[in-house]
Amino acid sequence: MQTQGLPDQQCALAYVTPSHQYPVGGTLPLERRKMLLDWSRRSNAYVIEDDYDTTFLYGTQPLPALKSLENANNVIYLSSFSKTLGPGMRIGFMVCPERLVAPILNLKALWNHGASWLYQQFLADFMHDQGYHRHLRKLEIEYGARQKLLREGLMTLFPSATLLGTSSGLHITLKTSLSAHTVSQLRERCLREGVRFDTLGSMCNGSENAYLAENQDTLMLFGFSALSQGHIRLALEIIGKACRELSISSTGKA
Repeated sequence: MQTQGLPDQQCALAYVTPSHQYPVGGTLPLERRKMLLDWSRRSNAYVIEDDYDTTFLYGTQPLPALKSLENANNVIYLSSFSKTLGPGMRIGFMVCPERLVAPILNLKALWNHGASWLYQQFLADFMHDQGYHRHLRKLEIEYGARQKLLREGLMTLFPSATLLGTSSGLHITLKTSLSAHTVSQLRERCLREGVRFDTLGSMCNGSENAYLAENQDTLMLFGFSALSQGHIRLALEIIGKACRELSISSTGKA
């Protein structure tokens, strides 16, 4: 986010993912976080902080949440347990200004009756007994090993490319100078062999337009949370085979 470009008028809200932007994986630096909060104070605008995909960190320390910083009176913090316990639990939480608690509770009651009381009780007991903390630690070690394997394998296949968003999250973004046409051919060959990766252009969610307006490079997105280390090795072999068939050299050029 280019915080200096935020309008000072006629803007009531900013929705941000400062810790791990999807899909590129960027992190909003501390100085820009403070600038965002200054803008929120000047404009009397709310900031929704979606703490997306930041539970698992790899070799780095987390930056403080916007909600924990000074001048955070207009920040609404959102997070969930979807990445750690599974989306089926449908449990999330919000930390908001006190003045918004009553209207948000009323709005929530109109939408649905809330998450299962049984799941909520399970989670409360799990956290109280430190089981959740141990569970997170095990996942972080395993996901760290999977990410390292994928990261090193991709850099072997595409040594001139750049990896983005490797400090946290459950996917890696590869920035390559390969043409969009070549990457599309590579993607189709991999799909035929049962391996899928996404590109920014294939997502069609609007984010590709903003990126392509300022960048010429192609982005390839690789998730790893649902893959064992054995499956990651196999996927890398299939990607490598497809690269050879398309005459994509070890320099990452077709």
